[in-house]
Amino acid sequence: MLQFGESLYPADVPAPTRRSLLNAAFALPAVPARTSQPVAQADVTVRSDSGGTDPAPVLMVRRGPIVMRSVEKLHADPRLELFTTDTLTPDWISFAQRVAGAFVATEGDPLSALGYAVTAGLRCPIVILMNRKYRADSHDLVTAGAAGCLMLPVDTPDLDRILPLLTTRAGSSRIDCTLRLLLDPISRTVRFHDQTVHLTQREFAVLHCLSSHNGRPVSAEDLLTFVWGETNPQDRSRQILEVYIHQLRQKLERLGLKAGVSTIRGFGYVLAHVSSEAGTTS
Repeated sequence: MLQFGESLYPADVPAPTRRSLLNAAFALPAVPARTSQPVAQADVTVRSDSGGTDPAPVLMVRRGPIVMRSVEKLHADPRLELFTTDTLTPDWISFAQRVAGAFVATEGDPLSALGYAVTAGLRCPIVILMNRKYRADSHDLVTAGAAGCLMLPVDTPDLDRILPLLTTRAGSSRIDCTLRLLLDPISRTVRFHDQTVHLTQREFAVLHCLSSHNGRPVSAEDLLTFVWGETNPQDRSRQILEVYIHQLRQKLERLGLKAGVSTIRGFGYVLAHVSSEAGTTS
């Protein structure tokens, strides 16, 4: 596994940077065992797990029409970042393996919706969002492999009970809290809502370093050391860094994020919260 990962970041990327990116790329704890006993509370049925506090990137799979207000609490919750699709293509299935889990939302038969997700190849924790008239099926759904069930419309107290199932699984992808970007170190892609751009190795390393500081400025020297290491000064000049910053800004603009990387004159750079021009998924 490590040898494969090393090939994603060539030898000229310094070892500390490769280790940092690889630790993110391959930290994939196992999905909770399906033999766990379900615990029923109010309108939520879950397994017994506990979770962390970072925003969780989650795939939302819609099986048929879903009224937006029935899931608005999910979209508004700052602990989640949702990426929505109606069809599980190979790209989305691969994506799901690198995030915290998946919501499968349906107003129809929830067992059929779970069957679709499982047979399509989802192996991450699956939470079924379903019409209240199917509440009696919750136990069967968990027995069949669902990580939990939530009734539509989703209420915040129910979400609070089930969210630990997702935050305990540290997928390789992570959400940048400043720009609400999803950083995927395996494919070296950055996703914002329904938009995606691919970064080069050094562009991703620059963004990874800026993101890891959680909105705090990073000096140019620290960026150069993180991305290029202690190499010949001619190979890690401020001018070269500015070229990669410019390229990164251009790609973030393609996502609708202008001025996402701000310059701190005489010091370095910082990720800055901006209003996006990209359309969001509904």
